[in-house]
Order: sequence, then C-alpha cells, then structure tokens
Amino acid sequence: MPSLLKIIITTFSDQEVATSVLQTLLKEKLAVCGTILPQAHSIYHWQGKIEEAEEVVVWIKTSQDLLVSCQNRLTLLHPYKIAELIVLEPLFVGEAYQRWIEETLAG
Repeated sequence: MPSLLKIIITTFSDQEVATSVLQTLLKEKLAVCGTILPQAHSIYHWQGKIEEAEEVVVWIKTSQDLLVSCQNRLTLLHPYKIAELIVLEPLFVGEAYQRWIEETLAG
C-alpha cells in the first residue's frame, strides 16, 4: 500500500510557539500529529553573515490530500520571515498507522 503520509519539517524559536502552531493545525484537521524535538542548535547564513540560534525542530504529519492546505496555513502561522518548510515522503508507513492517519483526518 503506497504511503499517503507526508512529513513537513520546520523549525521554531521555542517550544511554546511550536506548540501553539501545532495545536492550531491539529484543531483545524490539517495535521494528524506533530513531534517537537527540543534543543536544536542551528547554524545558517542570514543577511550576509553566519548566524547561530537555539531552536526546536518540528515534524508535522499530514496526508497527501491536505499537504498544500497544511503548508499554506503553516506559512501564515509561522513567525519566521522565511520559514523552513521541507516535505518528506516516507518509503513505508505501517498499515495501522496509515489507517489511523486517514481515519483521524477524515473524521
């Protein structure tokens, strides 16, 4: 069974903001789950300099059907001027987990 699961990876400045955005996406049924990975140390180019920041990494799980809507809403909610939005497509998702995703987002 091909996977319809999509995983959006993004970062936020802190866990409180990430939680708030995730709560909104879940309430609006645009995502089925979000995982916040704390204590990331990011090093990146910004406005001609190399910057460093403490961030949280967030994995947002959604379906193929809701991907564009979830990305659009996430872009509106995200506080960063340029939000990191990377979509992963798993090679495999367990049948029970895939069913849970479909049932949760459909209902």
